[in-house]
Formats: sequence, structure tokens, C-alpha cells
Amino acid sequence: MRRIAIVIIISMAIMSCSSHKVVKQEMAPKPIITQISKEQSQEISDIERLLNEVSQLYSQGEKDLKDGHLYKAKQNFDEAVLRLLEGREKYPEETRIVKVLQDIVENVHNFELDAMEEGDVFADEAIEPALIDKLKDIPYFPPTQELLQKEGQFKAETSTQEFDIPVVVNDKVLALVEAFQHERKYEFERGLSRAGTYIDLLRQILEEEGVPQDLVWAAMVESGFNPKAYSVAKAKGIWQFIQSTGIRYGLKVDWWVDERSDPHKSTRAAAAYLRDLYNLFGDWYLALAAYNAGERKVLNAINKTGKKDFWEIAKTPYLRDQTKNYVPAILAAAIVSRDPEKFGFQPITSAPIQYDEIDISRYMDLRLIADICDVTLKDIAALNPELRRNIVPGQKNKPYQLKIPAGSKQLVAEKIYSLPTLHTANLRNYSVRKGDTLYKIARKYGISTFALAEANSISTNTILKPGTDLIIPTGRTYYSYARKIKTKNELPSQGYVIVKQGDTLYGISSRYGIEMSQLRSLNNLSSSNIYPGQKLLVVSNAATTPNKKNKVYLYTVKRGDTLYKICQRHGVSIDNLCSWNKINKDHTLFPGEKLTIYADQ
Repeated sequence: MRRIAIVIIISMAIMSCSSHKVVKQEMAPKPIITQISKEQSQEISDIERLLNEVSQLYSQGEKDLKDGHLYKAKQNFDEAVLRLLEGREKYPEETRIVKVLQDIVENVHNFELDAMEEGDVFADEAIEPALIDKLKDIPYFPPTQELLQKEGQFKAETSTQEFDIPVVVNDKVLALVEAFQHERKYEFERGLSRAGTYIDLLRQILEEEGVPQDLVWAAMVESGFNPKAYSVAKAKGIWQFIQSTGIRYGLKVDWWVDERSDPHKSTRAAAAYLRDLYNLFGDWYLALAAYNAGERKVLNAINKTGKKDFWEIAKTPYLRDQTKNYVPAILAAAIVSRDPEKFGFQPITSAPIQYDEIDISRYMDLRLIADICDVTLKDIAALNPELRRNIVPGQKNKPYQLKIPAGSKQLVAEKIYSLPTLHTANLRNYSVRKGDTLYKIARKYGISTFALAEANSISTNTILKPGTDLIIPTGRTYYSYARKIKTKNELPSQGYVIVKQGDTLYGISSRYGIEMSQLRSLNNLSSSNIYPGQKLLVVSNAATTPNKKNKVYLYTVKRGDTLYKICQRHGVSIDNLCSWNKINKDHTLFPGEKLTIYADQ
């Protein structure tokens, strides 16, 4: 449970700058926490005081979420979970703390799932641990006698193989070969499998940039060829650039994109950086060490030791363990990659990445592109890992070059501009009025000032001029609306479903278009836990079931329509209209949307 809670806190911290639309829903039941009065506060135990403070934070978070202040809601949820984690460390035997922590984690997770269903997420892009973080944890052990006996063989083989960087075989390199065969076999084998996707592209770019192609194995050691890899040092992408260095070498990092995750652009940047380091040190081993540790640390080590040989410097305390392992790890990777099977690896070879490119000149939901290409969102996102929010940030005067599946360029070009302009992304345009500030606009739309500023590439201190056009990252997309209508199943005639193996309460609520809180209420559930064979009511007795004498209307929503106006016009209740169409009372109507209406005449 501790790991789950910590992951949620970390993901919320990363996403706290992202923007979201208001998820209008019934709130999940609050964790059961005893409330206390101010008069009693001096007499109660520290544990009860902690639980009361957490209850207040959680309740305020719920209120903020209802009111659309999502940034504040996340802050309150974060603080509630943090305090519970601290309390659990201090009072490990107190079961109430554990129970409340579980309840809050579950409820916040449900809020996130509901938001994802609407096309918006609490979280920023998905990231994965970087392989480079594992290097510091590899202690040095002399290679086994068996491997030492093969040292001569390895040296003979490497002398005949074609490498375009110096490849030596010594006890350090052999130790890293063994580490890849044992302690880090899983991560290394995954990296070898990903290599098939990117290595041809990366080698080609390195050659074009005039640096050795075997530097590609630095990317293997850095990230395992994973564009989404993120390290504890806040470095990112296949080449693990920290933000400042990435920007220095021309990579764009903003609210929409992070080109450190772009395999093509980040490889050009890495080639330029490595070339500069080689020009500074005149030695590829020192250049690679500086790529890992920073040029200042390597220069300092040279000054302290008076030596310019990496292997000699690595014997001193002036380089950290990760850097000492870094260069031999690259050489070990280059050696093993020549014949992985000989070293006990059986990687699943992936096909080289192939794609077409097309210019997109307006903001567009990436899922719309996926639908046009008849591929999954995951497929299209994998071609464009630099996109942070599944939005293509294209503009008329600055088109975005999007990668799409090979052979689909003509299809996308034909269909893309037939889509309604206002529904191609969860964004809206706003023209600044006199007296507007970023804070006022952000508060109006339920997003953070930081997110609004980032979305428009301005600072939070910018003074807005009337008439300035801003992008507001909020609102429902055409995609989310279409998906919501498309994926809902008809309610069962008997009014209930039987829970099957693998079912979740959230999955059932999504399947039948019912709020999770409503499902809990109908079935007297105190949590989201369900079990196979359980009978769950999915139809409320309060809703009127249409009879065979009713006439069925398929009503097309017009501009200006509201649920209230439609109900008055047809003489039906809002409860029934919502029940018949599997929507809630807060449903946003779109012109052209079809509603089923049962009426007597």
C-alpha cells in the first residue's frame, strides 16, 4: 500500500501543472473519519488530531474538485496522503490510519479514472524509470574465473570486429558484462529488444553528424532505448538530457512537447553534445564520462589527479560510482550486442520504426488521428513520444509535423480537415478583455495559472493586453463525447448484472453509463470492492421504464437547447430523459447530438 500511495503522490506532483476540465460527478463516499470540535482538540490524542486534519483536507479537496479548482484539489489530496504516510511511519500499529489511507487512495484513483473517461487526466504523460539509475547500484566484483579465462578470447574477437570507438576488454568491462548477464539481465534484454525499433535511425543520425556510430550504446546504457525513460536526476528520453542541457542543444521543452523524448531530435542534440565534449577532452572515454557526470566534474578530476586517462581517474574518488561504471558499461553493451545469444540473451527483435509525416495546422486530439488511421492511441503516441498531452499543438502560422503510420498520409490529409474545428481538441480560444489577468481567467475555467501560462508559452507574470488570443486547455472533446456515446451498452432488461471475474465497479459503471456513486447507492456498497457472482442493480426504480404504447422520438439537439427546454417541449421529466439516454443531469449537449425520447404523443 505504501508503494501505491507514494506513486500517486509522485504522479500528482508531476501533473500539478497540467490542466483539466471540471469532472462533474457524484463524489465518492468520504473515508470514515471521526470529526471533532475545537473545544475537544486539546484533549484528543495525536492520532485523532491527525485523522481530523486529514478529514478536513480531504473534504476541502472534494469541494475544490466540485467547484472546478482542480489544482487546489490536488494540493489538498497530496497533503492528506502525505500526512497519513508520516502518521503510519510514526504509529505503525494504528489500523485507522491504514484504513483511511486506503480509502483516500481508492477515491482519488476513481476521480482520476472518471477524468480519463472524459478525455482529461490528472496525470501528465506516462514515464518509466531510466536504466542509468541502475548503474550506481552495481557494486564492483572481480569477474569470475570462468569469464577471466575468456578474456583473451574476447580481446581477440573485439580486435577483429569493427568498432568505431576504442573498445578495450579489462576486468571492469568484464564485470559489467556479468552484471548485464545476471543482476541487470531483465533491463538489458528489454533494451536489446527496443534496439530494433530505433538503432538504425540513431546510427544514421550519428553518421550524418560526424560522430562514431557505436556511441549508440550510450543510449542503451542511459535508457535502454526508451523515449519515455525518466531518471532521478530529472533527465529524460533515450539520451537522458536534463532540461537545461537539452534546451542548450536546441530541444524544445514546454507544456505541449518535450523534445528530449523525440528520438530523432534528441539524437542530433546528443551527437552535437558528444562532439563538443570530444573536442574539449580529445578522448572518447573522457567525453562519455563527461556526458554522464558533466564536463566540470571530469575537468576537476583531471586537475586533482593530473591524469588524462579515464581508467586511471576511475581508480580515484573524484568520480562517482555511476560514472565509473558508465564507460565500461557502454563497452560491455557494444561487445554483447554483437552476439547477444552467446551471452545468454534472447531478445525479441522489434521491427525498425517506419512512419510518414504530415503537417497539422491546428490543435487536435491525438485520438482523432488514431481513429482516422484505424490504430490505437498507444500506436500513434509511440510514433510521437515527445507529445506530453495527446494534443497536437499545430497552428496556422506554425504547423506541427506529426508522425503517422506509414502509408496513411493521403487518408489523414483527406479526412483531417472535415472534422469540426471546435471539437478537435479539449481546448477553447479566449480573447482577453479589459481587466483580465491570468489568475482570473484560470480561476474561471478551473485550471492553474501556471498551466494557462505554459499552454500559451508566457510567464505567470505576463500582463495581458485586451484582444490577445489565449488557448484555454479545458472542455470536452468531440472524441470523448463520441466515445462516451459509442461505448455504452444497453441496460439489461432485468435491471441487474452478475459480476464476472475481472470486473470492476468502475468498468461496470462505464459500460452502462452510470455514475460510480449511483452504483454504490443502488447496491448499498461502502467501497468499490465487488466479487464474481455478485448481483448488482444497474437500473434505479425511480426511473420510469417506457411502455410499448409510448411513441419513440429521436430528437436532434439544436443550438441553444438545454435538457430542461427539451423536457418541457416533450412533457417528460429530466430524470427519465437522462435515464433513457444514459446521461447525467450535468451532461453537456452538442448541436447534432441525438436523444431518445419516449412520450405519450
